[in-house]
Amino acid sequence: FQPVVHPAAQALEAGFQMLERLLIRCYEVSSLADHAPMDHRILEACQILSASLSAEVSIEELAEQVFLSPSRLAHLFREQVGVSIVRWREDQRIIRAKLLLQTTPLPVAVIGQQTGYDDQLYFSRVFKKRVGVSPSEYRKSSSPL
Repeated sequence: FQPVVHPAAQALEAGFQMLERLLIRCYEVSSLADHAPMDHRILEACQILSASLSAEVSIEELAEQVFLSPSRLAHLFREQVGVSIVRWREDQRIIRAKLLLQTTPLPVAVIGQQTGYDDQLYFSRVFKKRVGVSPSEYRKSSSPL
């Protein structure tokens, strides 16, 4: 079963992708000014993960795509980003879920699926653990952007 994607949802998704690219680019520029530049392979790994938040990309697959061994990727990622790959991906998923909850009327289950959580109960549990409230409570308490 493939849900019908509304044109407004497609436009919103395109906007999210553009915003992500812009934020990554801003981070790259600020990193160059303030710190040693981030390894281009780590930036590429972040971009790959951001572009596929709803998919399960293994560290092995990601490492292959950026031409590093899995252990070297994990080490460099933690060193340069400050958190593990798994934690970073979960952070990005929660950020995306919060944005979707604030800006769309999509059901919580659909938002969970779009952010990589096929099980709505598991998504709600992870969201509550990270944010402090359930997705539904977050939506009720958040004002639209």
